[in-house]
Amino acid sequence: MEKKLGTKWMKKILVQLKNSGKIRLVIWTNDLIQNHPIENWPIVDGLITLYSSGYPVNKVLSYVNRHQPYCCNNPEFFKVMTSRESIYKVLDEIGVDHPNYLVLNTQEITNEINEETNWISFDGKKLEKPFVEKPIGSENHNIHIYFNSKKGGGKTKIFRKKAGRKNQFHPNGEIRRNGIYIYEEFIEQPEPIDIKVYAIGQNYVYAEKRMSLIREGLLQIDKYGRELREVIKLSEKEREFAAKITQAFGQFICGFDIVRGKDGRSVVIDINGWSFVKSEFSNEYFQNCGKLLVELFLANCRK
Repeated sequence: MEKKLGTKWMKKILVQLKNSGKIRLVIWTNDLIQNHPIENWPIVDGLITLYSSGYPVNKVLSYVNRHQPYCCNNPEFFKVMTSRESIYKVLDEIGVDHPNYLVLNTQEITNEINEETNWISFDGKKLEKPFVEKPIGSENHNIHIYFNSKKGGGKTKIFRKKAGRKNQFHPNGEIRRNGIYIYEEFIEQPEPIDIKVYAIGQNYVYAEKRMSLIREGLLQIDKYGRELREVIKLSEKEREFAAKITQAFGQFICGFDIVRGKDGRSVVIDINGWSFVKSEFSNEYFQNCGKLLVELFLANCRK
């Protein structure tokens, strides 16, 4: 949590809040949050809640229930956002498109799965390759994409950046059988790009495109050593996705990922919660983020 607060991107936002002259910031340390009872936490009018691994959601919720501060990002939804299946169920409820999918506990039914070169079958269902296999937990980014023989077979493993790479091809195309996975249709794209969307409330959205993680090779990087991205204009439907997602998940500041298919569909493939734009040319985003946060807290915190 302190790591997120200490980033140059978060500092840009905090400076906007401080310079407004209308908000006094109280920074909580990891030690305070993790090791001290909520009775020792400062009483505040509003909370900026940044979910990360190890975040004590239940503890924070107890504090919120006791003191009723306004939360720009509602911590009640943090647990929902840790499950890819739960995320897709919410997207279904609000009419936001996502890939078709099914969930399998490959440990429990490992002997019932029939695996062939171009498909797998189980319980009378058949899943054709190519498809995407993701751990059910959204914080696990070890994603595998399985290809049929027409695409050369094998699989591509996607992971957190390592030595300038985010993927690696493996000729062995067998699925994993050691946990619960969500299996998604593979979206064929007109060009291999992912769209990173950063929404602030229901009326402001900013987006960048990057080279798709399924493309083989080293990452494209800019002069700062970061992944190369470009600003991209969203369609009206994609902007509607942003408004619906921030409202349904209770996240005033929320990032999510979109892919555009050859068939004209735009589908949401991940919800990231509070995410930081990391481009040097995104000053407009940070100015709007600070301004809108100030307005939000002034409008919703107790007088």
